[in-house]
Amino acid sequence: MATAEAPITGMSEDDFSTHTTTSIGSTALEAKKEALIGALTDYNRYTFHQIGAHSAAESAPIEKDLEHFRDLNLSTLTEEELREETKKIEDGVRWIQTGGLQKQRELIESAWKKLNSMLEEATSKKFISKESKDNWIKRFQDKSVGALTKTDFVTFQLPLLLKRAEDVAEKRKKLLKNNNIKKVNSAMVKDIASFLDEKKFLSLHYLEREDLAADTAAAMAAAENLPALYRRAKGMLQAAV
Repeated sequence: MATAEAPITGMSEDDFSTHTTTSIGSTALEAKKEALIGALTDYNRYTFHQIGAHSAAESAPIEKDLEHFRDLNLSTLTEEELREETKKIEDGVRWIQTGGLQKQRELIESAWKKLNSMLEEATSKKFISKESKDNWIKRFQDKSVGALTKTDFVTFQLPLLLKRAEDVAEKRKKLLKNNNIKKVNSAMVKDIASFLDEKKFLSLHYLEREDLAADTAAAMAAAENLPALYRRAKGMLQAAV
């Protein structure tokens, strides 16, 4: 019986077996490469281009890796180059499969949603202005600041700042309900007009709002005590006559 002819001219059966195994391996590696490109593209599109959490410096290496893998033709590599590229691809895929990329995205996404939720609530309750809300979002999207700094700020610092904005807004409302507010004029508080105008008041920096509320409260207290001081002074003068 004649020996079965090798499926590819010029190849022995052993050569064909090796070629088939290599071909299957290359196909699997190509699929992993494409999966890695897809995952990194989606991640960078969301975290950098869409919500602006990552800085330009943090996004640059991802863009560089994407460019490298997109241009990479596995079939043209030498054996040594293929080993190097295989390790890079396998390491990237392993990081994705173990949840590293997903956890990082979830941390950033959670901070982004929390930022918007807190700012929306503070705006709707008139603790801050819409302009202030927009400025906070722009600060989060600052491409010169890294994602970790931003997520830490949203988690730890922003709630404290918004609480101060809430406290001074509530203090202003309370002062406005006091009849003595009518006795305060620009000679007593230079910027009393801004205190009385909610839009102008909210447009101020929160430290300026705190100072203005404190000055107004002090002027109101002085206005309330002024008649008593006048009567006391008048009594002292009459007794001296």
